[in-house]
Amino acid sequence: MCIFITATMPQGTNLGALAAVGRMYGPRFAPVTNAVVQPQLPPGSLYLVKQCAQCDCGTVLGSVRAREERGDSIEHEVEKRKRAGWSARKLERWLAEKRTTEARNARVAEDHAAARQPEAESWLAYLRAAVGVVRPHVFGLLLHFYRTGPATERLTLAQTVRVPLPTATPETLLRLEEDVLHLFVP
Repeated sequence: MCIFITATMPQGTNLGALAAVGRMYGPRFAPVTNAVVQPQLPPGSLYLVKQCAQCDCGTVLGSVRAREERGDSIEHEVEKRKRAGWSARKLERWLAEKRTTEARNARVAEDHAAARQPEAESWLAYLRAAVGVVRPHVFGLLLHFYRTGPATERLTLAQTVRVPLPTATPETLLRLEEDVLHLFVP
């Protein structure tokens, strides 16, 4: 279906103050209930979904990682071709073409990251401001490719990681992992 961005923060957070931060920086969140996800969140957490017209497909969050994770490893591909009976010469030509393609793709990924830098910087500014209005100071982000929707998806978190905001960079946001709850802390 689609990517949606959800968030978590402590219960009792002033959602009006958070909405004011959203008006300044863009992202706005609304409460959502999901009986499968909520027990996996830190105790006493609110669960929210980013408000948007459609979905969050194309978001800057995790966009570099998504590009890097496509495809099998070269070693796996080489072994598969050897089993298929490829000659050493044919395999060498294929590897040379593959390396050229990978180099081109790396340049495209760098260009992509550079082009998305302002959007990632805006998200980082939002997170810094949002962490300032929630008590205790922690704001979680979760990316997931939903097959149903944020209220009904049977999602299992892969892990929860703490991300110190003082060391977070736009690159950090470009490389967020799906199905990992990223807790941004001061």
